[in-house]
Amino acid sequence: MYKRQVWRDARLDFALAEVIGDQRVRVRLEIDGPRGRRLVSDLEVEGGESWIDHSVDLGEVNFDGAILRFTVKYQGEPESDGVFVLGAPVLWEPPGERLNILVLLEDALRADRMSVYGHNRPTTPFKERFFADGVRFERCVSQATKTRFSCPSFMTSLRPFATGVYGLWNRNPRLDEQYITLAEVVASHGWATASFLQNANAGSDNGLGQGFDRVVENIPGRADAVYGGGALDWITNNRERNFFGYLHVADPHQPYQPPVPNRNWYDEILAERGGPQWADPLWLQEVRRALYDGEVASNDAALPALIDHLSSLDLLNDTLIVLIADHGEHLGEHDLWDHIPPSYLQVIHV
Repeated sequence: MYKRQVWRDARLDFALAEVIGDQRVRVRLEIDGPRGRRLVSDLEVEGGESWIDHSVDLGEVNFDGAILRFTVKYQGEPESDGVFVLGAPVLWEPPGERLNILVLLEDALRADRMSVYGHNRPTTPFKERFFADGVRFERCVSQATKTRFSCPSFMTSLRPFATGVYGLWNRNPRLDEQYITLAEVVASHGWATASFLQNANAGSDNGLGQGFDRVVENIPGRADAVYGGGALDWITNNRERNFFGYLHVADPHQPYQPPVPNRNWYDEILAERGGPQWADPLWLQEVRRALYDGEVASNDAALPALIDHLSSLDLLNDTLIVLIADHGEHLGEHDLWDHIPPSYLQVIHV
């Protein structure tokens, strides 16, 4: 894509801001090419405003020796200083064949607590309906019991011992830049890429910003903040391109504190037993599992916002949606909680 000299339908996306001062700025975008200079955009930016995204149709462009030329001119009295910034320029063409990929990861999601995998509680009714026409992997096994070790493995298709990101004794394990990630592969073919994360262990600090045009980390809130948040705007802005998005939801990671509408199984146990039984280990195990199931159900209830958005943009049939988990949870089995080693089936079957 990037080696061709002549582009038939070139597009240029970029952002503009006059970040210091309050003057209006006139911005002209021209192309100097074999056929002379051509004006492709002439716009004004108000001073003091935040970043504003712009997209320009360049049409047919011969990039053999061509130059994109930005000209900035302040409007009005030039008495006060200003700082004008142009950022994130991306040159692209609409793809000849559409294929988008969204990888949705729900942190610490254990397979057998999902009704789509046979759990007796209806924790994933939407996923059951939506993925009925998809493929369910019965024996999917995580490569590690921790997010920081697991994510580099599925992003590179290498085991933790190959990536070097493993071992609790490793003080700051992170993926080295020498390794090629899925995001880098698709980005090299001109795809738009972005990750939206609620767990920093899956982000830049772990070396997993590689290949992403945009990384949004530490998103507060629950699954609806990811499935219904800024990712939707990003999809809208890139709907004419092929895109790869990685959406990492924190729940049902402990502590298990589902929102009120999804505490019904916990409330039922309280009602049956006449209140809390704090001295009963079996009761504590039962209610903690009920709270965990509530978080699984909460995630499920948030997912339709993303699916409906794809459908409204007529992108659903062109988008491969992959639902995964980085690891599971012990949930009291083997007298263990959390997702610490050893790698019992409960904590790696995802």
